[in-house]
Amino acid sequence: MSFSDPYQAYVEGSLFGGNPIGLVIALYEGTVEAIRAARNCLISGDILGRSRAINKGIKILTELLIALDHEAGGEISANLKRIYSYLQCRLLDAHVQKAEEPLNEAERLLNTILEGWHAAAGKVATETYQARTAKSYPEGITSEHETTAGYGLSEVAREFTGVSAVF
Repeated sequence: MSFSDPYQAYVEGSLFGGNPIGLVIALYEGTVEAIRAARNCLISGDILGRSRAINKGIKILTELLIALDHEAGGEISANLKRIYSYLQCRLLDAHVQKAEEPLNEAERLLNTILEGWHAAAGKVATETYQARTAKSYPEGITSEHETTAGYGLSEVAREFTGVSAVF
């Protein structure tokens, strides 16, 4: 980890200390960013920049390929392997052909899969929150008693004190 650049140290700490889904999302977003940079370089005629951006995208996809667990992932893992390999080929096609369409296709595919990862992250976050809040309430109290702006607290107060209160 590099501590000479505080921003870079924060980013690295966030990625390496975060959850696995967050890391996968960051890798997908990095690939999309590399594709966009390659497209911009293609349009502007920056051959070296295009080459660097495409190489970056291919390297990230390689990391995603290496990270696949084929034993635990089964069919999903096999499908992702085929998709990542296909995306690498499309990035190479874009570079060799000096064509924008393979970049557009790769970005569309990645964004579609990325939507699924965002949904999975949201579901995990919701389930984690529910599990944590269910454990933090006293016995007999659930998150149903807690509502926005404190409404519903008067019912809780009545249950435990026998006093009617308006909050």
